[in-house]
Amino acid sequence: MGVAKLYKFIGEHDKLITGNFYTLSQYNEVSEAHEKALAARLIRYRYTEFDNDLLKKYYTRPQTNLENSSERLMAKWLRVKLTTIDSNYKEHHR
Repeated sequence: MGVAKLYKFIGEHDKLITGNFYTLSQYNEVSEAHEKALAARLIRYRYTEFDNDLLKKYYTRPQTNLENSSERLMAKWLRVKLTTIDSNYKEHHR
């Protein structure tokens, strides 16, 4: 049998202690949302920590999935065409 995955709680809740780790089923007991909804939020938004917003029944999408400044900088430059960065760049055509 596998080991249950634990997620850190960083919010404020009457039945949960900030900084402790809980399983998804323990979060399900105290949340307004269904267990499948909580699991989908974890997968879709790559969360490793729970806060008050994740436990709500209705959840609004976060502004960005990028967690730190280096990920945001990388995403910005990955969208730039190479031809705009280097005027000598020639695209390869087969």
